[in-house]
Order: sequence, then C-alpha cells, then structure tokens
Amino acid sequence: MVYTQLLHRREGGRIRRFVLLRPFGPGIEIDDVHHLPELPPYDAERDIVPRTPQFLQHELQPDERGAAGQPGLPVVGGDLSVGCNLSGACCSQYPVIPATMEESRRAISTLHRFDPHGGGPGKPEEAFAPATPGKPDMLTPIFIGDGCGFLTSEGCRIHKLGGAEAKPWTCRQFPLQVIHCGDHFEVSILPQCACAARTVRRQPGGDWPRDPLRGLTTVPEIPEQVAVDERRRLPRATYLKWARALSDVLAAPGLGEPVRVLDSAVQSLGIPRAELTPEWLGELKTRMQSEAERLETYLHPAGPQPKGARWVAGIAEALLREPAPSPVPAASDGMVLSLALRAHLLLELPTLAATLRDLTRIARLAGLARAIAPAETADARLETMTLLLYLWATTRWPVASEVTARS
Repeated sequence: MVYTQLLHRREGGRIRRFVLLRPFGPGIEIDDVHHLPELPPYDAERDIVPRTPQFLQHELQPDERGAAGQPGLPVVGGDLSVGCNLSGACCSQYPVIPATMEESRRAISTLHRFDPHGGGPGKPEEAFAPATPGKPDMLTPIFIGDGCGFLTSEGCRIHKLGGAEAKPWTCRQFPLQVIHCGDHFEVSILPQCACAARTVRRQPGGDWPRDPLRGLTTVPEIPEQVAVDERRRLPRATYLKWARALSDVLAAPGLGEPVRVLDSAVQSLGIPRAELTPEWLGELKTRMQSEAERLETYLHPAGPQPKGARWVAGIAEALLREPAPSPVPAASDGMVLSLALRAHLLLELPTLAATLRDLTRIARLAGLARAIAPAETADARLETMTLLLYLWATTRWPVASEVTARS
C-alpha cells in the first residue's frame, strides 16, 4: 500500500479529509488522520508504469551544497524567467502544499500583525493540518472552496500582507526545480502554471530564492545514460547538449512554429510523427472525463483541475465530431515548451521518443483548442498550453509509452 498525501477541505461548517493513494491519484475520505482505516488494495507502481520516469532520485551531499568555506557544485540557471501574476492558479491546482510547523506559525502571525481585524484563523491548527500520514510536523493549508485557505481574489493573503518571506518555502520556491546533472546543478522552471505563459520573458534569474538548494534533501538526477528508445542510449552530456539546443530553437522568435520544430526533432530521431488520430482523441476524451469524475470526489468541482479535465474532454469531443479548425498559435507557446525542455520533462517517460511525441501532440492540440475554446473559457485562471502540460504530468493522460508497452 502506498499513500503519500493528506488533503483537507473546509466545506460548510466541517472539514472533509482525504488520503491520496498517490499524488493526484485516487482519494478516499477518512474521519481521523491519526487512525487511518484499512484502505483498499492499490498498486501504485502498476498504476503509473507507463509514466515511469528516467529521472533518478539524488540524495544531496554536504560537499555538493558547499561546506566549511568550500564551494559546492556550480548552480546553473537558464536565460528565461517567469513571475507571479497573482491569479492563484497554482494555489488551486496543487491540493497539498507542504509547510513546516514554524511556517504555519509565521503565516498566522503575519495575519494577526498586519490585519488584526480582518478575520481568519486564530491558531495554526485552524488553518493547517498534517500533509503526510504519521508526520504531524509536516503540514498543509486547509483548502476553502477550490483553493488554498489563504487565497483571495487579490492573490495570496500572506504574501500581500507580509511579502514573499512570510510564505512557506514551498510557495516561495515554486515553480523552480533543481536538477542534478553530474558535475553541476541546473535550476529550471516548471511550465505547468498559467503564470509561466503570461509572464515568461528572456531574462536570467527572477524573483527567486537566492539559495535554491535550501530545504531540499533530494533532487531529480539525470542518469548517465538516457534512453532514446528501447534500443538506443545517449550519454548524459550529449543529451544535455541536444536538449539545450532544441530548447533554444523553441524559445527563439522567428525560427519556426513550435509544432514544426518538434516535428523536425521527432524526424531527426527516426520515430513516427505524433498525430491526433481519432483513436487517440477518443481515448483522451474518455480518460479526461474519468479523471474529472475522480478528482471531484475530493476536489471542489469548481477547481481548475476538474474544470481543466472536463475542458480537454470537450475539446477532444469537438475534434472527433467536426473537421479540425485552423490552429490558433500563441506567442508564448515556444517559450513555454522551451521551459519544458529546460525542466527536462523529456525524462518524465521511459524514453525520449515517447515524451517528444507527447509534447508534439500537446503543441498540436493547443493550437486547435484555442480555435475551438481556449482554456480561459473554462476558468480565467487557466491557460491552454500550460494546462495541457499540467494535465499530462498529473493525470492518466494517454501517453506515448503506453503504445510501446502494448506492442
């Protein structure tokens, strides 16, 4: 049995509590987080086998961080950065937001100090609850409605009153990702939040923490040999050079539409083009409908994740029913996909071939979806390309590696 997270959502005068059998996976409502009932059999590894990533889990060593006045491994950033547009998209998309006991106390203290008459929780335990079974010191905000309990129409209340320093470290660091690349660390940006599309720009760094390794004990690691497909492998250094070059082309204006760039990369690897076939669209529709129903068992139906899943199902249905419209590109698509490569989402599946085909499908689907109904029509917090990447990464999206597994 694998269960990794606890979700708490205030509904009316009570708090509903759920144990998630894996992140974003099946959820079961419980009464007492300290005494879990017998949970049904669930094989998480089998459930996510097609999504088995190539990433390794690297445990950080003191000498890699730098100790006793000695420098650690170099930390390398990219030339793209993003900001926060205060839409609250990520504060609603991620139902578990880890925070320490100290961070929970600081959040409540900030509310009392700067807005003593503004209402809200008086004690940490009224706003936070355990995030993981058996670990009472690791907490998560209790959701209210379809988002974090500190989220208002003007953004994060803690941030507005006390600044970024008053927020939990998880919130301050997101969407940064630190990746171990053998002889250095790479700091990249996860592209699954709408802010990535609305604020991405060519500028090194950004308003991020100065020490990206702080609070981390493990980070993803790129393996020494990266699988291109079932037969071919690339050395890590060669993969990094190739992925960075492809990322640079996607981010450069005037060098071609993202779909054409990705199609060329697919062709260069000698793998089949990724088309939006009726069979794949039918599978996407069925799965996204199923995902929306499952998510609504523990998330608010008005939340961006259930809404997003239903929106994708509707787009797939429209493409099955009517001739495909002319795609509508977005100026940010290339840079968002460049972020995806810099964050090494190519390693989220067992082979580069599978992931590259999926990203090409997503790029095609984004243009067609905007012609039918952009994601913003489902929820103003959403954005088409980043939502598709988010659902691809967190749901039972029909991924290319499943085709390989069946054949």
